[in-house]
Amino acid sequence: MRDFFQRLWHALAQRFRNYYEATRYSPKRSRVPGARQDAKVDLSPGTRKELVRKSRYYEKNSAILNRAADLFEAYTVGETGILIIPASSDSGWNLRAKERAHEWAKNPDLGSFLSWPLIQGILARTWFFDGEIFVHLTRGPNGNGRMDRKIQLIEEHRVETPPELASEEGKTVIDGIEIDKNGRPLNYFVREGDGKEAIYVRVPAAEMRHIFEPSRTGQYRGLPLAHAVLVDCNDLDDLELLEQQAAKENAQIANVIKSQSGEIPPGLLRQIRRGGTIMDSQGNTLADERIGGYREALPGATVALKPGEDFAQHRSDRPSVATVDYWDYKRGKICAGIGIPKLLIFPNTRGQGTIARAEFDVANTFFRARSAVLAEAVVEIWLWQTEWAIRTDLRLADAPADWKNVNTRAPRSVNVDVGRNSAAMLAELQAGASNYDLIFAPLGLDPVEQLTRSAFYARLIRDLADQYKVTPAEISNLAGEAIKISADAEMLAHATDPSAADDEEQQTEEQPA
Repeated sequence: MRDFFQRLWHALAQRFRNYYEATRYSPKRSRVPGARQDAKVDLSPGTRKELVRKSRYYEKNSAILNRAADLFEAYTVGETGILIIPASSDSGWNLRAKERAHEWAKNPDLGSFLSWPLIQGILARTWFFDGEIFVHLTRGPNGNGRMDRKIQLIEEHRVETPPELASEEGKTVIDGIEIDKNGRPLNYFVREGDGKEAIYVRVPAAEMRHIFEPSRTGQYRGLPLAHAVLVDCNDLDDLELLEQQAAKENAQIANVIKSQSGEIPPGLLRQIRRGGTIMDSQGNTLADERIGGYREALPGATVALKPGEDFAQHRSDRPSVATVDYWDYKRGKICAGIGIPKLLIFPNTRGQGTIARAEFDVANTFFRARSAVLAEAVVEIWLWQTEWAIRTDLRLADAPADWKNVNTRAPRSVNVDVGRNSAAMLAELQAGASNYDLIFAPLGLDPVEQLTRSAFYARLIRDLADQYKVTPAEISNLAGEAIKISADAEMLAHATDPSAADDEEQQTEEQPA
């Protein structure tokens, strides 16, 4: 016992001799709750389900989170999805593999007719709101009477621990995921059906792709991207609702009458509203005729208050400037918690061109990092279906040894000044400081495909020039003239509409001496 108190005293003495203010107690500050524990304990099944429940609510009712999810989907997978470009040593096989993958992408889902690019959009959006999504690698008919490899999307609420294994929760099963002695996933328990008819299917980990981004080691399930600001979303809803109620009440009161006799009784007011005449015991009219006169002359509800003979029209100044500024602070906090700049979610925000470029560069890095998580899963699915095609499709039977070599292309980068960046990239290409991969990758395009198209149109221009007895330059210059006309029209629009030039830089950069 003596040793225990000595260790306790030593620990307390060490704590109070340090100079980290965050570790020192002060009655002037509120207590910060929390504990140091494993991620699987921090993110218990109940905690995670409640976070997802609130996140899904705001998917239906929050314009801010919906706008953020739209941007997340647009800049992580884009309209065409993450492109997979075969990069083996056999260029002919690469083209055939790409053609086969394009055929598979038309209808890869077991339970729908959705295309692969559209499914990728669902993956991104579900990851945003739920924090994760599962892809079951399975088989099904391909529409030609033959079996093919298919995928099946599984939402997070369908992966849970079976009731009969509740005693193993936190030991061999973590929130629907069965693990081995090293902590690696072995199986996923997928619930099919509801209530008493629910059954749990054990899906091997080799057949499941779990798309999420853990923030800690030992974290088995995902978190909604807005998990840190769900309380702020709730606060903002409450503030706007209360302010709206106050504004409605203020709008109903137009005129205020004050009398020397004091406030009119509520019962009398109700009879006045019904249009009745109230008499006292001497036969005098109690309902003040002035109230009726005011009602006829002035619209809106009329109330009687005390004391003093006075009349005024009610005016509402809500919401106040301070309230609107606080709302703006809350919106900025929500955007920061998600990781997407406020300038993207609220594009009417004013700012200098240099500030906008900095914000967009940060956003681009954020989207690229998230896109890389999805790209890893997309590549695994591509390799999985291509491996099957090599064994069943004669076009790919002669696969080279390095057939698994692929390149990925994320969607177009966030860009604030397309013209300026394009000119810089072309200058770097001519100087040999860049290459076509670096030129087309930020655009989400395949350089081989784009150069092939350029060669096709170059040959087409030469053939047309020979056919119509003109020079190739005369044909190619037509495209340049069209671009110039479009640019001139845009400049004219900026000149006639001052608001269109809000994104221009407001300061000049200093020139070197």
